[in-house]
Amino acid sequence: MTYPKENRARLLLVEDDEHLAELIILYLWSDDSDVRIEHATRVSDAKKAMANKKFDLLISDYDLPDGNGLDVVKAFYTFHKGAQAIMMSARNDPSFRSEVTQAGVIKLFEKPLPLSELQASVRSLTRT
Repeated sequence: MTYPKENRARLLLVEDDEHLAELIILYLWSDDSDVRIEHATRVSDAKKAMANKKFDLLISDYDLPDGNGLDVVKAFYTFHKGAQAIMMSARNDPSFRSEVTQAGVIKLFEKPLPLSELQASVRSLTRT
């Protein structure tokens, strides 16, 4: 699903909870942000989107119906060299944080999400 808005940065949001995804999208747009957001609910859908479109930023949940967010991040960096990835998860143990960092994720947000912090991160990463 794409939420069209003509702007500069393209963001891929991978979140299987439709209500949370809608909340994130509305919150990111609430400040007239310059992002075009495409939403996927599964790893397989995210990979299809990545193969066909260029994205500047990825925001992915960790727990997904057909895999995990690290699968998404690895594919994202294969298709989009130089792009950035953010992960969301309810997990917060040191070994998990280390695994996420080693995968190249620049920011890990613990759920429940601090939406204002997520918005600020997106704004700073998509500023041109």
